[in-house]
Amino acid sequence: MRLVKVASYYNAALDYYYMQYPQVKDLSYNEQLSHLLGFGLGWADYYAKALRQLGWEAYEIVANARPLQQAWAKENNFQGNETEIVLEQLRSLNPDIVWFQDSISFEADFFEAVRSLPTVKLLIGNSCAPYSQANLRAFRTFDFLTTCSPKFVNEFSEYDIKALLLYQAFDPDIVNHIKPSEKKIDVIFIGSLIIGRDYHNERIDFLRHLLRSGVNLRIHANIVGSRPMDIVKKQILFVLRKILDSTGLSSLVQNQVWYRKSLALNEFPQLKFLGKQLRKNIKPPLFGIKMYQTLSSAKICLNQHGTVAGPYAANMRMFETTGVGTVLLTDNKKNIRDLFIPDEEIVVYNDFNEAAEKIQWLLQNPEKAKQIAQAGQRRTLQDHTYLNRARQLTQEIQKYL
Repeated sequence: MRLVKVASYYNAALDYYYMQYPQVKDLSYNEQLSHLLGFGLGWADYYAKALRQLGWEAYEIVANARPLQQAWAKENNFQGNETEIVLEQLRSLNPDIVWFQDSISFEADFFEAVRSLPTVKLLIGNSCAPYSQANLRAFRTFDFLTTCSPKFVNEFSEYDIKALLLYQAFDPDIVNHIKPSEKKIDVIFIGSLIIGRDYHNERIDFLRHLLRSGVNLRIHANIVGSRPMDIVKKQILFVLRKILDSTGLSSLVQNQVWYRKSLALNEFPQLKFLGKQLRKNIKPPLFGIKMYQTLSSAKICLNQHGTVAGPYAANMRMFETTGVGTVLLTDNKKNIRDLFIPDEEIVVYNDFNEAAEKIQWLLQNPEKAKQIAQAGQRRTLQDHTYLNRARQLTQEIQKYL
């Protein structure tokens, strides 16, 4: 079977990558793709490698890596926009199965066009983030969705959308690409700070509290939506869309880019400020192998899920942290014991005060912290690999073929 996965990376991650390696834009498509995947952004080609181990043919398309996609179009004498390039790439690869890791950036009509390709037998989507009603309409074009949280499985079921719980994972080969390093950083947070009720407002408050309490916390964060003007623009979009919808005029602008962007706004955007102390302590975001290297040099990695996760543990940082052998201190969730044993493989907290206390305890008990880190790494390298997740995915696929 031949599976093609279509991904989109964070724009900030791609900007970071191309700033680090501007010369890569002059390479051929295959050379660019190999270099980008080797950089280790997101899922990279970890699923493709795992699927090949299971005897499948697997390919990757990174839809929003513009220099990469332009190289493919040039080499194949194709002219079209970004979406049209992806469709033409899929047509050329003759896939049996197409799996959209990014199911948010495309519309239902595009997914239907992919389904109509002559070789496509199965269309799979993926979602583990806030979604809009427009996204739900697109999700219904898939045979099933993969998702990283039981919360989304339950929600999609209410919409009669089939979903497979496929937790995030770690590629053991990453360990071979980072150098052994001394644990010089007491506590680290690496991640995004996206303003919005469904995103990281609580995370922002949490980090501010820790800094005020005197925790020696190093923060590397990608900040999204903190500028007042950005919020005001979203507020205008939200109000304008509501007016058009209520007057029946939205059909006149439904294909406009600004209107499609407004569909992602499920509520009136609120202003929220980071505060001076937090903002001055935020270092530039880290991505790829450098992120893993820095994470491995920390004694403790602080993790807090976004509001959208609800009562469930779901994010990648849990597996990235344990995978590189750093103690994971994460918010306690109802399914955490399905993934790790608290106080043996990871450490959990229920509120800010408990988190601060456990940080202090771990720093004062380095041997115990080391034991927990090693146990967490063993668990991840045994149970939470992309190979195990790929086995789960292929078993599900077989039900539909």
